[in-house]
Amino acid sequence: ASLLKSFWIEMNYFKMSIGDQIAQLSNTMYPSFYTPFMPYSNYNEDNYQGFEIGVNYNKSFGDFQVTIGANFLNVTSEVKKLDELVAYNYLSRIGRSTSAIRGLEVATDKFYTKADFAESGSLIETLPVPQFGEVKPGDIKYVDQNGDNLIDNNDMRFIGKSLFPNTVGVNMLLKYKSFGLFVLCKGQSGAEAMLNGDYYWVAGDNKYSSIVRGRWTEETASTATFPRLSSKTNNNNFRNSTFWLYDKSYFDIDRVQLTYDLHKNLCNK
Repeated sequence: ASLLKSFWIEMNYFKMSIGDQIAQLSNTMYPSFYTPFMPYSNYNEDNYQGFEIGVNYNKSFGDFQVTIGANFLNVTSEVKKLDELVAYNYLSRIGRSTSAIRGLEVATDKFYTKADFAESGSLIETLPVPQFGEVKPGDIKYVDQNGDNLIDNNDMRFIGKSLFPNTVGVNMLLKYKSFGLFVLCKGQSGAEAMLNGDYYWVAGDNKYSSIVRGRWTEETASTATFPRLSSKTNNNNFRNSTFWLYDKSYFDIDRVQLTYDLHKNLCNK
C-alpha cells in the first residue's frame, strides 16, 4: 500500500510444512537389537509460520531528502512429528521449537550449602540425590522435575531456543544535494545460548578466566556467581542448565556510509 505519496507499507504472511524428512527410525518402529541396521524412512515433520511488515517514509524538502524505513520479521517453528521415545511428556520435542534447548533447572537457592549435608558428608534425606557425581557445598543445585528423588537426565526440560524468532531492521538515508548519509541498524531477540566454552567451564590445571573470581566459598556463599572450584572435572556443575543460559538478543548499528554523488557530466568526461 502507498499512502499520502510518502508512506509505503507492505505485509507478508507465510506458513509451510516440511514433512517426510529422512530419519533412522530407531525409537518408535523397530526393536533396539536392529542397531546399527535401523532402516531409514521419510518420517519427521516440522512446521514454520511467520509474518513480515515493512514501513517506509520518503519526503523531499527542496534540496533536502529524507528516507526512513523499518521492517519486522517474526518466525516460529514447531516439531510436528519426530521419531522419539521419552520417559516423560515434558521431555518430548514434539510441539516445541525446532531449535529448543534442553537443560536442567537450577533451584532457587542455586548452590548447596553446609546445611544440606549431614555430619557424615552425605546429603540430607529430604534432598534428591544427584547422579552426575559427588556434590559438596558450593556445587549447583538442580530441581527434581519428576519427583523420583534423583537428579539425572530425566530432570531436563526445555529452557530456551537457539534461533531468533524476531528480527528488526531500521534504515535511514539523509541527502542534501550531492551529499548522503546512510545508517542501517539490525536487531534480533527471543533466543538464548549457553555459556559453555572453556572460558566458563573450567577443570583441573587448565588456565582459569577472571569469571571464577565470583566462585563460591563459605565467606561468599550469599554473593557467589560461580560454583566452587575443584582440582577435578566437575560433571555436576558444568552441564547445560539455566545457570549458564543467557539471552543473546542484540541491536547493532550495522553500517554507516557517508557518500558524495559526482555530477553525471563529470563522470562522462
